[in-house]
Amino acid sequence: GEVFKFRGENTYKYAYLYHNSIWLDHAGSYVRAYAVPNWFQNWRYVFRNNSFYTQGNNVADFRPAATYYEKPNMNYNSYANASGGATLNVDGTAYTTISALRAQGLEANGGFWAPGYTDPANGDFRLRASSGNIDKGMYIPGINDGFGGSAPDIGAIEAGAVCIPAWSCTVWSPNPCTTGPQTRTCTATAACGSA
Repeated sequence: GEVFKFRGENTYKYAYLYHNSIWLDHAGSYVRAYAVPNWFQNWRYVFRNNSFYTQGNNVADFRPAATYYEKPNMNYNSYANASGGATLNVDGTAYTTISALRAQGLEANGGFWAPGYTDPANGDFRLRASSGNIDKGMYIPGINDGFGGSAPDIGAIEAGAVCIPAWSCTVWSPNPCTTGPQTRTCTATAACGSA
């Protein structure tokens, strides 16, 4: 089993996967936080700020990537498993250290460490104060604006206060909906950092 499945015709495509917290709480040789076989398509994958965790050894499997398109663009992600001996497979090679991944041009800022979730078994994926994912992510404009701390966190939930600007919007016009396009105007009433 796998969390993400990408299938499609043989065209040049990009898939951007940002800020996911992937937690698989069962073990098995085919249970991975991520796996993709790309025999017939030319997807270009960009992974940023994702946390991959599984009970099994093989956390993620990118097979056979460079043979059919190119290696995934992976950076600022964390990988872990229950035993602490996580494996990340790329093009049929098993990597167990961050230095080996970096030698392949992958994960210059990511690594192998436990995600430090509050209570994942009960669906609480907030980061504990001791989590290695805090302030380890990459800033992506329009995706993780208003992060708390010195940098965005890895995973789906940002620790600490997150600034969300306040907005005021007019009613859709025409209202009620008739034929033709509707419009509305929205303006920020309080930007991040202001009262």
